[in-house]
Amino acid sequence: MVMMLSSKVLLRPVAAVRAHQGLPVRLRSSISNSSGVGKRQITLALKNSGNGNKRQLSSFLRSSHHGGLDNGRKVLIGIVGVNTGVFAVWKWAEMKAEQSVDYSLLNFMRKHFIVHSEDFTNGRWHTLLTSTISHQDLFHFGLNMLAAYSFGSNVIGLIGTSSFLALYVGSGILSSLVVAAYPRIINQPYYQTAGLGASGSVYAIVSYFILTFPTATVFVIVFPAPAALIGVGLVGYECYQV
Repeated sequence: MVMMLSSKVLLRPVAAVRAHQGLPVRLRSSISNSSGVGKRQITLALKNSGNGNKRQLSSFLRSSHHGGLDNGRKVLIGIVGVNTGVFAVWKWAEMKAEQSVDYSLLNFMRKHFIVHSEDFTNGRWHTLLTSTISHQDLFHFGLNMLAAYSFGSNVIGLIGTSSFLALYVGSGILSSLVVAAYPRIINQPYYQTAGLGASGSVYAIVSYFILTFPTATVFVIVFPAPAALIGVGLVGYECYQV
């Protein structure tokens, strides 16, 4: 868990995005004929069908017919798989420490899979990346992966797999960098911060979707809400936490 910046921890996933019937018949038909992730999860809820939205949907349809969504699904499964593997190692390390009083693996995970403010001086730059695939708490892990897969499939359909990876990985590293640099940012060099989790990456793809389709109707668990309202709520919560 992040001790200082909640943006590495906070997550409220959206499990589904519902398509409106206000889309042109041709576009609705094209979406319904899509396969794989496209049919099951790339359903864009739009309250109108302006030219900008049509261009976004056309881009999505082109990518789906060229195998982009199949590749995207593999990427999302890979992301979830890597995070699941690291989470399992955390649980194993904690079990060894509790049952066998063997802290070697737990200390290794704490050293290399959590980003710390002192990592700059200790040369552990790799933690900027490894901390973004690291979760100790089941709730934190589960919500991040649910949101990453749910929103990730939509964003991949819009911008493509390569751009999605750049956005996901880059945002995660930037989030870790802020955590590590926070003492210097506030001019308190002896202040210690630490963090882990994929929430920085998840926030980036959720924010991209919300900014692209602010009028979309999304479901928070089972409750429908406008995407823009969820975005305002996330920003407000972050401001409150700071």
